Amino acid sequence: MVGWLLLSNLAWAQPARIKVSFVQPQRPVGRAMHDAFSNDPNRGLQTLMDVVSNEFKLPRNLDVIFAETGEINCWYNPSKHHVVMTYDFMEFIIKDAVQNKSTEAEAIQYATGAILFTLMHEMSHALIGEMDIPVVGREEDAADEFATMILLDAGPQGHEILGSAADWFGVMARNQKDMAFWDEHSLDQQRLFNILLLMYGHSPDTYGTIVSQVVPRNRMAKALHEYKTKEHRWNKLLIPYTRGN
Repeated sequence: MVGWLLLSNLAWAQPARIKVSFVQPQRPVGRAMHDAFSNDPNRGLQTLMDVVSNEFKLPRNLDVIFAETGEINCWYNPSKHHVVMTYDFMEFIIKDAVQNKSTEAEAIQYATGAILFTLMHEMSHALIGEMDIPVVGREEDAADEFATMILLDAGPQGHEILGSAADWFGVMARNQKDMAFWDEHSLDQQRLFNILLLMYGHSPDTYGTIVSQVVPRNRMAKALHEYKTKEHRWNKLLIPYTRGN
């Protein structure tokens, strides 16, 4: 009995983790995505979530569920403590990539970046909700910024995701017919510029030429100071929520 209690206590004391699971979809594109994700020998999505799990002090286990729902959307559900990534949304992104990119390689990069940025955006909502991180202002903007800061610290692969996400927001902005000023999200063009300016503030030598093609120089000058301020404030805000502190 004592041994069982010790084992139970050890199991209970394990740090909370993020688990990725895949529900078999019905539609052909969803099935192809499902097979690619679930048969990935590198378990890339789970590895990404393991990095997040290792960084933050989650109060409980969190699920990321890939499923077909009939909705072109992705979301964090605070009552069920999970993030839902829909194959319906991914099918929409893939069709958008095929329509807007001239080569298969460009379409794959575009779609992958859009999907992974959306995953990190929803994961940012989940981290804010699960750990009760204070947010002043619109949470959608905070989730975009949180996701961007995490990906900027993730090295070249994170930067590649951000570049593709910025491309995606640029395409959506060009195709946007109605300006939904009432929406909880910023406009797509604003989301594009916010990502680009954070990328420039993080690595001005790398992204200066690219960003200067779409952002005025006087705005870029402010972005250098803004990035340092944002980085300092996010780091200070997250101290109680990160492992090792």
